[in-house]
Amino acid sequence: MRIMLKRLKDSHLIRTYADLPKVNPGEILVSPIVDDCLEFPPVINETTWPDWFRDPRIAEPGTIASCKGIQDLLSTGITFHLWCDYEFYWDAPKQSFSARASDPRFSAESFPYSNTVGCPIANARKMRESSWPKLVNPWCVKTAKGYSSLLIPTLYDADPKYHALPGIVHTDYYHAVNAVLQINTDEEFIIKAGTPLFQLIPFKRKDNISKMTVVPHEAAVKMRARGVAYGNINPFSRRGLYRKHQRKADADS
Repeated sequence: MRIMLKRLKDSHLIRTYADLPKVNPGEILVSPIVDDCLEFPPVINETTWPDWFRDPRIAEPGTIASCKGIQDLLSTGITFHLWCDYEFYWDAPKQSFSARASDPRFSAESFPYSNTVGCPIANARKMRESSWPKLVNPWCVKTAKGYSSLLIPTLYDADPKYHALPGIVHTDYYHAVNAVLQINTDEEFIIKAGTPLFQLIPFKRKDNISKMTVVPHEAAVKMRARGVAYGNINPFSRRGLYRKHQRKADADS
């Protein structure tokens, strides 16, 4: 007699998540593949500012550091810092840039140029048909159920030689968040351990915009009259009204 084993529904979830801590909205779980990664852990952006932000030359009102829009971007999500030195070198046989880690426990892979044929991003590179190095992130990431993570380069810590390509990862069930880099130079270089690499911003997928309404210009006139100066929020910010309205909107939502 042959016994047929019944397949468990959602068994992949049981195997994957049975021993992982629960993550609530507003939280994020990160775990290193090797403990030495803890030397340069991700940081919660709400609790710190980038090094350049502390420069006394931009401490005066009206500078980039006083812009509320920039403040809110810099204080959202978490930032990953490079876990070891990476060297980017020209691989002559492959006619492409490749990357290698200073620590053999970490790795780099690459995507061929053919994967992006027709995409305009390649046109900005000096070595247009080079591959795309992928730094394999030793940190696993988990967010609450229904939450994905937007990956963006550290735009205000920009380096003209490279930047991480943006993307969205469903980190509630897919936990690898690697850094694919666009190399903009034709010279070899090194990125040092501890360098800010990319910013990760969790968001609720169901809150994605699915409808846009266009109304006559009278609505824009009314919105301007509410106190937010069009194209310039400095006067509004100095009076503290920007944050006051933020706190009220958050409380009412």
